[in-house]
Amino acid sequence: MRDICEEFYNYVFSFYNEIDGIYPIKGLTKKMIVSATDKYLTSLDENTTWGDGDSVDRERVRDIILADNDVEILNPQEGSSIKEVEKDQIEILSGPKKGRKPIIVKSISKPGYICKNGGKGKLTVLRKAEVITIAS
Repeated sequence: MRDICEEFYNYVFSFYNEIDGIYPIKGLTKKMIVSATDKYLTSLDENTTWGDGDSVDRERVRDIILADNDVEILNPQEGSSIKEVEKDQIEILSGPKKGRKPIIVKSISKPGYICKNGGKGKLTVLRKAEVITIAS
C-alpha cells in the first residue's frame, strides 16, 4: 500500500502543484496531499470507496485540501453573466471583456480557487477561473 500511496501522492501533486500542474493550487505541498489522503482513506465506507487512485479519488482529496485550507472552487456557470465584482476573479481567454451589455460565460476552460480567509476581510484569489465569453 505504501508504494500505491506514494504513486497517488505524486499523481495528485502532478495535477495541482503550482509550478506545472494542470490545475495549479497556489501553496500546495506534498504534506497537504498526504494529510488529505489520510483523511480521505479513513472516511471510506460502503458508499464512498477507494477507486485504486483514480481521478475521483484525486478530486476527493483535492476537495479535502481546499476545505482544510478555507479555499473554495470558483466555477462560473455557463450562461451566467459576469458581475463587476467578479472580474478580478476571472480571466477571459477570448470573447468580450467589457461593454454596455452584460458579458455571458460561454464556456469554462479552468476553474479558479479563492481563499475565504476565515470570513475575515477580502477574499484572496489563488487562481483566476479561465472562461470564454459572449455578449448578451
